[in-house]
Amino acid sequence: MSRQIHVSTTDDHIRVWTIDQPGGRANILTRHFLEVLYEEIRHVEGLEHVRGLVIRSGKPGIFLAGADLKALAHTPSSELGPLVDLGQQVFTRLEQLPFPKVCAIDGACLGGGYELALACDWRIGTDHRRTKVGLPEVTLGLLPAWGGCTRLPRLVGFMRAAQIVLGGKAYNHRKAQALGLLDAVVHPEDLGAAAQDHVGRGCRRPGFHVSNLPMVPYFLARKIARALRARLHGNQPAPHAALNVVRDSLALPQEVSFRQERKVFVNLAATPVHDNLLRLHFLREKARRHSGIRTRKKHPPVRRVLVLGGGVMGAGIAQWLSSRGLRVVLKELYPDTLARGMADIRGSYTTAVRKKVFTSLEARQGLDRITPATSRVSLRNIDLVIEAIAEDLATKQDVLGRLEACAPEHTLFATNTSALSVRAIGEGFRRPDRLLGLHFFNPVHRMPLLEVVKAEHTSRPCMARALDFVRRIAKTPVVVRDRPGFLVNRILIPSMLEALHLFQDGESVGAIDSLMLRFGMPMGPLRLIDEVGVDVARKVSRQLVNHLPGMNSLPGMLSHMESEGMLGRKSGQGFYDYGEGAVAPVPNPRLNELGWCSDPRTPWQEMRDRMVFSMVNEAARCLEERICASSRDIDLAMVMGAGWAPFRGGPLRYAESLGIKAVIASLRDLARTSGPHFHPCPILEQLSWQKHPGASVSPRRRRPGAVPIHCP
Repeated sequence: MSRQIHVSTTDDHIRVWTIDQPGGRANILTRHFLEVLYEEIRHVEGLEHVRGLVIRSGKPGIFLAGADLKALAHTPSSELGPLVDLGQQVFTRLEQLPFPKVCAIDGACLGGGYELALACDWRIGTDHRRTKVGLPEVTLGLLPAWGGCTRLPRLVGFMRAAQIVLGGKAYNHRKAQALGLLDAVVHPEDLGAAAQDHVGRGCRRPGFHVSNLPMVPYFLARKIARALRARLHGNQPAPHAALNVVRDSLALPQEVSFRQERKVFVNLAATPVHDNLLRLHFLREKARRHSGIRTRKKHPPVRRVLVLGGGVMGAGIAQWLSSRGLRVVLKELYPDTLARGMADIRGSYTTAVRKKVFTSLEARQGLDRITPATSRVSLRNIDLVIEAIAEDLATKQDVLGRLEACAPEHTLFATNTSALSVRAIGEGFRRPDRLLGLHFFNPVHRMPLLEVVKAEHTSRPCMARALDFVRRIAKTPVVVRDRPGFLVNRILIPSMLEALHLFQDGESVGAIDSLMLRFGMPMGPLRLIDEVGVDVARKVSRQLVNHLPGMNSLPGMLSHMESEGMLGRKSGQGFYDYGEGAVAPVPNPRLNELGWCSDPRTPWQEMRDRMVFSMVNEAARCLEERICASSRDIDLAMVMGAGWAPFRGGPLRYAESLGIKAVIASLRDLARTSGPHFHPCPILEQLSWQKHPGASVSPRRRRPGAVPIHCP
């Protein structure tokens, strides 16, 4: 028995390895673990009468969570190649054992953990919700290099392998079985017996896949590469590199393909893209686990929630909470609006069932946890009230004030406002300390960020309770202060304003948006205005322009569009035309009627810099005003709440990569040519050159000229 692998043998000569690493809640792949595993393989090779091998975990909810990323971040580049070689050699030795090998997976089996499973003959998973399998390396700017790119296409075929490797997703047991990542799914209590039954099936025979026939992978890979270029605009090297390795693996001997995996992995690990994605991974994990707020008294958990407003946001919030096991009362004054909201919720669950996110039973149970209501609701058993009604201060004050006056002491109140002052909303409260902001992003089921807004009066126990609630519903919280626009909207709006000014100056919708798409944003600023709603974007922008003196002016274009009924996607027309049957929205020709005509004059570099550096400068202002705790929180919020190009690490990380002096020089040039609102934020002039903790997760690859940003 080793300290990391507990070994036993059944009566019918099946060897059982139970992975249970001491000192932690998860099993992870380290160099030491690989060495221990290698010794166990050597030992079992010398044994007679072994009928098979079952590998399982001794930790609940975890099989193998992948490589030790913290150790990887601090591994010198010269040692990465030997580490990859070690993993390949160990898994190949495991694969070559002359008897059936079965992985019994209950919990997370990701990255290197699933590459170990690929070296076995059979993979059995449980039907527990915690069971997730996949190869997420591409989301860190890497590729599976312990045999994953080579073995997976032989198991599931080239097309599915490309989908799995390039997608980088963690799949639940239903989707994993459908893709061929799991051979069987059983109840947790039946896992051991099912694994032993699969030993009786013998070693796995190679499968046949049409997409693996000679030359077919090369033809398919060309189509996939075109789609990648259109989506990524050449910004991320890992997906293209992984596609080539997966494609070539079917034409090369296994050992040659392994060498290609190793070479590409080491090259990708030296890129700034990997640095930024790995840093964001650590920031995300920290935000999910640590609130930074401790209280002496234990606060009661949130079990029942009242959501006020059955519109798009209210219905989205209700659906998400019910899917996380909470009981929700969805309150809406107007029956028609409530009926549309419930229809949207049913539609979301139906889509989730089709995509194998939920079973039909789970979707039915989630829907049953929502109680729609148009009449008065008792607050006696309500733990949290979330307001998602019209963005009007007086209305919010009236509705929440009347509810708070009759609510029990344990009830917590939250507003989903995107721009209004939380302090002002709670002016009529008898206990304003239990009011805070919970700013969800639309669509709720896709956006992982949740801004937790702390007003001046919000108490520490209420903040701690809210943060526990946010983590329970699987959102990533970022704590922000109660300031106009909070954090994400405040940084996004300046870019939208620049886009509107460029549009009014004669630049085309397509040219403006395509520049930001090529920069790495998920959509252009004008398309984003359409998605948010022209009326909503105008209201939020006006709120910020009126309260923040350093903001650019708000062009009159949005008012004209609103008066013409061009409100964006919800009305069918905005900056784009969303006509029925259209494959994709196209620039709206009706904009010509409002006096716009194409007259391009601004160089594309200046257009891009105006939209990008307006966000960088505003992010620095947020840091200066201490809107949140650190530059890392700002970067994380912008990536997860606004889709800021993750491979660039966030606006302040991007400024760091360019060099602060270069950023200041660019802002000064823009201030001379485009307006005084581009004057560099004073904090950029005052930045400390001393490295702060967490500035770089990968010191072996720190780039010269990069200046860490911190709040002085």
